[in-house]
Amino acid sequence: MTVTVRQLIEEQAARLVGREDERAILHRVLDADGPLVVFVHGLAGVGKSTLVQAFAVEARDRGATVLRLDCRAIEPTERGFLAALAGATGADLSTAADAAARLERLGEQVVLILDTFEVFRLFDAWLQQRFVTLLSHNVRVVLSGREPPMSGWESTLGDLFRSLPLGGLSSDDAATLLRQSGVDGASAERIDRFARGHPLSLKLAASALRNRPDVSIEAVTVQAIVEELTELYLDVLDPTTRRALDAAAVVRRPTTSLLAAMLPDAAPQDAFDRLLDLPFVELSDDGLVLHDTVRETVAAHLRSSDPDRSRGYRAAAWRQLRAEVTRASSHELWRYGRPALHPPEPDRARGLLPDDGAPAVARVRPARGRARDRRDRRALGATGGGRGSRGLVAT
Repeated sequence: MTVTVRQLIEEQAARLVGREDERAILHRVLDADGPLVVFVHGLAGVGKSTLVQAFAVEARDRGATVLRLDCRAIEPTERGFLAALAGATGADLSTAADAAARLERLGEQVVLILDTFEVFRLFDAWLQQRFVTLLSHNVRVVLSGREPPMSGWESTLGDLFRSLPLGGLSSDDAATLLRQSGVDGASAERIDRFARGHPLSLKLAASALRNRPDVSIEAVTVQAIVEELTELYLDVLDPTTRRALDAAAVVRRPTTSLLAAMLPDAAPQDAFDRLLDLPFVELSDDGLVLHDTVRETVAAHLRSSDPDRSRGYRAAAWRQLRAEVTRASSHELWRYGRPALHPPEPDRARGLLPDDGAPAVARVRPARGRARDRRDRRALGATGGGRGSRGLVAT
């Protein structure tokens, strides 16, 4: 029997450890007098997506209609947002009023979840002022991102808005998570002393230190912890998975087609599945997402240790992307306007630039808007905090 992406997501949500208080707040969204908008925010790797996925499963069990959109897969414009909602709701939507009316008719309780909201910051004002204010009372919104909400949400909605900061796990919950990952009690206590409840750090430590019990790590920030644990984790990966990870680290979103192009001697589906099994890899609508800090570490190590292989992966990926853009629909072209490789090369920073007759993504927007687009992209960023806000920085 084939396992669907939704089943994988629901299984992951079912394994959520702790977060009882945060889940209770999210459940208030389903109450008649509950908040209309809840904004979940926190450090990268702190478990925001896992929390909202778990809430989505629980809300459906309580009879709500739930739509979850990953903002990374949506063009951050009114057109892109309405197109994504149209696909999710099965209706043609040309205005915010159309979208609000369609959502109202989907059920007695409707929850719209916008995950990875930090990439939508430049679109924030439109959502506040032009979209959310049109929604009916039976429609609730959950936003999830690294950055705290902008001030306009509370001033616009007042008590109908709830900010929900997500910190690290409690010591007991961290111990439970590590125990589920096969770490004994003494080691779990040692790991959490430096991981400070940060879920990604805990998972990396459980995977890496299980095979290196003698390792001593001292770090003062989550950034340093994740980088150090990544190095340890890479040391114990089998060669096939490590090659797949090296290739995946040079592109923005690894897909089976890109893996096939970069690893011609490997089975792309096997490589994709191996990557998906790693604790720092998530599945999104347009491919796999490697945690930023892990990707940086892997890509930097590959560039310094084997520059020829790094360049080879990048060249193969670029040729594949140039071929794919010729087949992309108008609603998909915006994705190819983002830097496709990691790190982006200066002459390719806008994505797939025109040459050799390939379609130019630059044609999607008028020339007079390009300078503004560049400023907008530079403005996108992500920060956050956690239980550990004791000396922690965002990854």
